[in-house]
Amino acid sequence: MPKTGRKFHFVVFTTLGRLAFGYTTGTSSWACYVVPSGQEDSIFGREVVAKIRLVWDGKNSTLCVNDAAVRTTTYTPYIPLWSSTPSFTFGADNSVAGTAFAGFFALDDTVADFEVR
Repeated sequence: MPKTGRKFHFVVFTTLGRLAFGYTTGTSSWACYVVPSGQEDSIFGREVVAKIRLVWDGKNSTLCVNDAAVRTTTYTPYIPLWSSTPSFTFGADNSVAGTAFAGFFALDDTVADFEVR
């Protein structure tokens, strides 16, 4: 059954003082990877370029950090419900989905090599 809402999402946050990455890949359920204690600065520290990659195939989604797979989860993809007001934001949050008011909480880091196939 088609669903609406955020389906592809990646966020960097802290939880209980730990660095974490959360993501969704075409489904409403999300996955989380908590960086092992003591590795935060080597992965996402000052002057460090973090290479993040999300790969999904309709059954499994994998988060890769600096070319290493760190989390793989199974999922059931949703069929998107397209309308005249879809929204795709990159580097920001679209808190008012389906409107022209995208760009809240804009990312202040550089994003490079974004690819959709």
